[in-house]
Amino acid sequence: MYASQVLVYLLADLDRLWKPELPHAVPVMYCYRGYSLPMDIARKLIEHCIHACIQRGLHVPVVSSDGEFVQLMVQGKNGQPLTTHQLSKQVWTEVCKLKKNEILKLISSVNIAHRIYTDDNGRSFIESINNGFKLKTPRDYMKTNVKRSRCSFVSTQNEDHCDKQQSNNDHTIEPFNDLADHTMSNTNAHNIPDCDDTIPYEFEETLREMQNKSQCYVLTLNDGKEICYLLKQNNHMKWVNKTPEQMVDMLMTNPSQLLKNELLDVSKYLNLKLIGTENELKIKNVTKCYLLTQLRNLLGSDMEEENKITRPKRTQTVKQPKALKTIAMSVLRKPNYPKQALNIAYATYIWPEKLTNWKSNGKVANRIKVCGPQENDDVYFEPYYLPEFDSNMDDFRIYAYDKTHLGTNLRKALCLDKISGISVDAWAYVSKTKPDVLHPSVIEVTDGKILDQMKELLAKTMVSIAVEEEMTKGGFIKEAELCKLIREGLFEADDMPGIPAFERCKRRLALIEWLNKDVNFGAFPPYGNYIKGMSHILYEGLRTSQEGKLYLYALANSGTYCVRAPNTLCSESFFSSMQETDPWGQGILSSSGVQKHISDFTTITSMKMEDSRNIFIKTKRDAAYPNPTVDMPTSPTSVANPVERRPEVVCNCRENRYIQCIVPRDHYFDTQARARLLKKEKIYQPSSSSTVRGEQPIRAQYGYKINEAKMLPSKRIGIYRVGDHDFDSNA
Repeated sequence: MYASQVLVYLLADLDRLWKPELPHAVPVMYCYRGYSLPMDIARKLIEHCIHACIQRGLHVPVVSSDGEFVQLMVQGKNGQPLTTHQLSKQVWTEVCKLKKNEILKLISSVNIAHRIYTDDNGRSFIESINNGFKLKTPRDYMKTNVKRSRCSFVSTQNEDHCDKQQSNNDHTIEPFNDLADHTMSNTNAHNIPDCDDTIPYEFEETLREMQNKSQCYVLTLNDGKEICYLLKQNNHMKWVNKTPEQMVDMLMTNPSQLLKNELLDVSKYLNLKLIGTENELKIKNVTKCYLLTQLRNLLGSDMEEENKITRPKRTQTVKQPKALKTIAMSVLRKPNYPKQALNIAYATYIWPEKLTNWKSNGKVANRIKVCGPQENDDVYFEPYYLPEFDSNMDDFRIYAYDKTHLGTNLRKALCLDKISGISVDAWAYVSKTKPDVLHPSVIEVTDGKILDQMKELLAKTMVSIAVEEEMTKGGFIKEAELCKLIREGLFEADDMPGIPAFERCKRRLALIEWLNKDVNFGAFPPYGNYIKGMSHILYEGLRTSQEGKLYLYALANSGTYCVRAPNTLCSESFFSSMQETDPWGQGILSSSGVQKHISDFTTITSMKMEDSRNIFIKTKRDAAYPNPTVDMPTSPTSVANPVERRPEVVCNCRENRYIQCIVPRDHYFDTQARARLLKKEKIYQPSSSSTVRGEQPIRAQYGYKINEAKMLPSKRIGIYRVGDHDFDSNA
């Protein structure tokens, strides 16, 4: 791959105080790159540059770039999310990787505890106590009728015991299996009346019992051995470990362990021993219960009469529906139930816990206070952006999106009518009624492109005070409010001198509040390429930059900074100087030309910074800032207004490595002394005439710079074509 671009890193002064013969930013590192640059490599390059600065005693709290490096702003070194939007995307990705059965197991383990409550209208509701969530299931699947049957165990003394055993399966269970194992409960002792311990015996009954015992068959160990051998022929694995002694004991005490066919084999064996006697067992057309009764009478078993098991009575089939949880899980397990619905339900359930853990692991408070001049002026906000903390360098790392790129991209989104709830018709109305306030070419879109997209003056013109006033007159209230928010919260807060630091913070928070309105990052699936109608890069760049510049008041060494410093204007100025060294005037240098240009620039800069220089070379205009001298310290604290600050408020966020409050302090750029030097900007108006002058620069070829020579005369004077935004001027 051949290099097609050069990447230059410049080191800028955060206070931006003027010094003789010194620029505001100097190049410290550069490298060649291709069409694309992986973000892991870009992060390593920045860390290498910052580490070299720290070794030389420089503090680098913020890095400014354009939208290409937005991933560095929203994701940490190890891929951890730094914004709420990135956290929602991470949660969604983790849930989508789970299989359907895994999600069902997790869902079935929640919503166990419930409570029933009634609202004011008398309607009853079921609410989960242990962090439950709502999951809708298709009602068409709830038509399954489930039948269950129950087994009746009949006892000679307690017939009510038959209802204690019920089937847990969906089909009828054979009620004859292992019936003899069921021990019926005896009559409670407190139900037996007091009586004499003497038990009366009748002589004839006693004699009859003695005769029956004399007719019983006595099992021997040889019989046990033969029966074991007989049973092993049919089921070897079941009886292989049975000894003759165990077999005899089982037949005498608990023969119900045998199956019906095994009882038949035992009865056939005993009939061979009882041939010709009246004690032969009946084995044809008999039930298991009858075989057990014959065997008990023959062997004289010690089983009590009360545990004698009779043939159970058939009961009527009872319809017993399944539990609601069982029905719901059976519906969710159906192949045609979408896994996407389960992903949404489970991601919504775990979101609050994930959000709480994410905030607790960060080094930013859940609610940050911005201290005002007086205590009742304090404002609060909940952070969307948690800056990365570099444990190796023991400091925060803040990334900011350049203000110029944010403004121009916002203008493009407005012209393409992308922002939700905002219509481009408001600007079309102003351009038609007042073309001297907003020229029609500023909002014109051709093949998805706008006129001179990277020109900041056009973006400021679209949100000027005059445009806002005309929108208010035309009834476009929401669009007029947005113009004010963008103008004050972005352009003026980052570029206008003479505004107090606390007022700048309030304007940023007003823009953040609009960005947060009607946006729910706890809803799944998460936002994709667009948030609030604008691209996710623009949205996240706006929010992270606005909050990051608030954090700088707590992280800067002096407690304040010049709001113009965290931008890429210095780099734009540096690259514009390259065009002067291009022999073709296109601003495109070869690799050797770039190396020579940077070498010349650094050589001149080092010569200017040399203290032993005895010559004076003036290469800059007059200073907008005062020239620092011994009598006037360079620290911005000396030029800040002490009356506007509460003396008792102290910010120790940088020392504690934890951001919990912001104490804005006025920089010299924020004072009225600097506001007197402000020049009034003109609104954009195309020239009355323009001719083509040779080949245009490279930025004009790609539509990033105005080529007024190709504009029609009707467009220059703001004449509309028929049908273009047909508004009533009297509206």
